[in-house]
Amino acid sequence: MTRGVLRMLGVSIICVACSSPVQPDDVLVRQVQGQWVYSAVGAPSLVVEGTLMITRQQGASVAGSLEARESLPTGEVRTASGMVAGQVVRDSILEFDVILGADRSRRHVGVLSGDSVVGNWFEATDVRVIASGTFHARRTR
Repeated sequence: MTRGVLRMLGVSIICVACSSPVQPDDVLVRQVQGQWVYSAVGAPSLVVEGTLMITRQQGASVAGSLEARESLPTGEVRTASGMVAGQVVRDSILEFDVILGADRSRRHVGVLSGDSVVGNWFEATDVRVIASGTFHARRTR
């Protein structure tokens, strides 16, 4: 394995260990189920806009879908839709993956504040990050 892959693996292990959804029994998990207006930007000049639907929440675990379109720097517009699976971490962080295809997914990690979440996303292969950026979502219902 290359040093970069080992470093990414180490960071991933630390993030998973630090982001356990296990919470004390007396702490209520923030409810994030609903419809969210989603927007994201990435380098170079990638713009994604759509609707994030969190249709199921069981404890800290969440599931749903993202229906979106992304505009590429070439002017091409393509679908960026897929299934969503994730969790609420320590009642203030929402982390989820959007499965865009058999070999494509984007990891999102954002801070919850009221009915909004703001954070970062990245898309990676087995060996490197191929795209990254920021996202914002606002719950509409």
